[in-house]
Amino acid sequence: MKERMNRSTLGAMEYFFEILKTSGTKIVCYGCSPGVSSIPDILSRFGMKVDYFADTYKHGVEFHGYQVLSPSKLAALDKRESLSILNTTCAWGKEIYEGLKKLGIRGRIFTLPVCFFDFDSGTLPLITAEETDRFREDMAAVRTRLMDDPSRQVLDMFEDARLTCTPEGYIRALEITEKFSGNQQYLPEELREWLTAKPLSIADCGAYTGDTIEEMAEWGISFAESWCFEPDAENFTGLKARIDRLELQDKVHVVKSGVFSKTRTLCFNGTGLPSNRISESESGEPVAVVSLDEYLAEKHVDFIKMDIEGAEMDALVGAACTIE
Repeated sequence: MKERMNRSTLGAMEYFFEILKTSGTKIVCYGCSPGVSSIPDILSRFGMKVDYFADTYKHGVEFHGYQVLSPSKLAALDKRESLSILNTTCAWGKEIYEGLKKLGIRGRIFTLPVCFFDFDSGTLPLITAEETDRFREDMAAVRTRLMDDPSRQVLDMFEDARLTCTPEGYIRALEITEKFSGNQQYLPEELREWLTAKPLSIADCGAYTGDTIEEMAEWGISFAESWCFEPDAENFTGLKARIDRLELQDKVHVVKSGVFSKTRTLCFNGTGLPSNRISESESGEPVAVVSLDEYLAEKHVDFIKMDIEGAEMDALVGAACTIE
């Protein structure tokens, strides 16, 4: 792609959009989850249009009026056209990137940052040079507070990926994390000695069906008073049954609620899957959410696990006092 502008005078996202706009390529969005339906509108504000959507499983149909290509049809199109592929699927980013490479895709593959999907207005993060400089300064400040090289490496990879919208940084960050955690998603091996030294008070936010609590028990963790938060009705039934089967009901409380910045009622697109999502604006079933600071007021908490599909920042705001 020809770079026709002075990067130093533009914000990271503005620079990315200009490069994309002047590339002369067809634009393909890979992934058809509900959150990406706003991408065509956002790109149109910057003088671009989406030509196709593609998806590993949802191909052969239309998605908001766009033809959805299968991976094989995308590979065939790539042989005829110059493509820019925007990977919008965060959870399976590495697998999709590697799958496209195995297909011999020649077009450039980008990864849109998660926060891209949360902005429906004309303003996106890191559009201006000032915003981008402030982001770099913030990351530098965070870096000085990290205690080990793997953590600093992961932060550096995320910063690079965020500023360039390329997938390699995300993939490298994942590889570093897997290596130094012993490939443990929630229970890194380096914490085993600390986590098993005494009974822990645990808040499992997004407990699903209790799989993490069971893994903790198998790891040798013993529980002081603990809490599992899960808003989906089907998952909650499985969670309660598992806690009973593990005979932890006297120690681990199950709470049919999501976790957020304040105790209130929001919308929830419950499907019984790990990717269920709480939202302030999307349609869905009403669901109760709680602030950890309010729900666990005066309670001691040793360990917080969060996997709540994008609501983490709000939940952290609602847990500030607990964490402090």
